[in-house]
Amino acid sequence: MLSHEQVQTALSARVDGEKTGMPDDAVDAHVAECAQCAAFQEQLVALSGVALFPESSGDGMAPPENLSDVILAGVEPQWRRAASARARGIAVSRVGLVLLALLFLAWAVALLVDSSAVPQFVDTDGAGEKVLSPDARPEQAAALVEAAAVRLGLAAGLGFVAYRPPAAVSLLAVMGTMFVFSLGFAVRDIALGQAAAAQLYFLGATGVSAVALVAMWAAERGFSIPGAWRALGS
Repeated sequence: MLSHEQVQTALSARVDGEKTGMPDDAVDAHVAECAQCAAFQEQLVALSGVALFPESSGDGMAPPENLSDVILAGVEPQWRRAASARARGIAVSRVGLVLLALLFLAWAVALLVDSSAVPQFVDTDGAGEKVLSPDARPEQAAALVEAAAVRLGLAAGLGFVAYRPPAAVSLLAVMGTMFVFSLGFAVRDIALGQAAAAQLYFLGATGVSAVALVAMWAAERGFSIPGAWRALGS
């Protein structure tokens, strides 16, 4: 996969009339899906239109000696601001995902502890033979273990996305599905007055996690909330 730096270098070479070193269709496909590189290309086009015929002190109009220097001088500050904003967005999203991963991990441990406290067997004759206790609840213990496994898996996924931001979109599909599915049952149970606290906690945790994953995806792709707002208002 092409990086932002490779694509932007190819765009600069294309404006200068030089060889880009990579297929034009691959560059154009990346620009079509990357807001950061699309903005870079628009800035290049705007600057090249102005800089192709700058005024000279001699006979009025003359091309610059090095057009790429003129273009890069105008583009570099904007590129640095965009790169800095992207790095900040990824850093903040990483912190949020790590905190959520720790929350799910602690939740999984608590559920495992609760499952071990559920009565299941009792020694009836002292000889080591185990039988079901009259108040045993093996189904409840199994449900707690399964719930702990789900939360442990989500913790691992969130931690992996914090380490590898491009994987955010993959986990988002899973987290979003869990949130929407839980939301449907939560609305029903709230309407019937049967909603449990653990159910609402899980709904809130998956919803916040989905939002954090969207933020990581947007930051990794170079999108920003102020930039999106300006685009909507233009």
